[in-house]
Amino acid sequence: VSKESEGVQNVAEVGGGGAGVGARDALVNGASADKVKVFVGGLAWETTEETLRSHFEQYGEVVDALIMRDRLTGKPRGFGFVTFADDSCIDAVHAASH
Repeated sequence: VSKESEGVQNVAEVGGGGAGVGARDALVNGASADKVKVFVGGLAWETTEETLRSHFEQYGEVVDALIMRDRLTGKPRGFGFVTFADDSCIDAVHAASH
């Protein structure tokens, strides 16, 4: 997915056999089988968890949006994760990213 104003540049499903393949049925970090967590890389430094969530809500119900931060400085590290309530949202995310 590419949306410069939101700071979102690429998306890959977490788990399974590679970038965006096979994570649908995997249990990811304790999430139930119907929840899917996706990796979002290339985030702009000014991206917030709220803007990340807002961007991905167009594809379905977002359970969680998390931006990873440096432990010492608290500054964003340029990537995060979005957890969807339903794995059917992934098709819409992938369709928009190509």
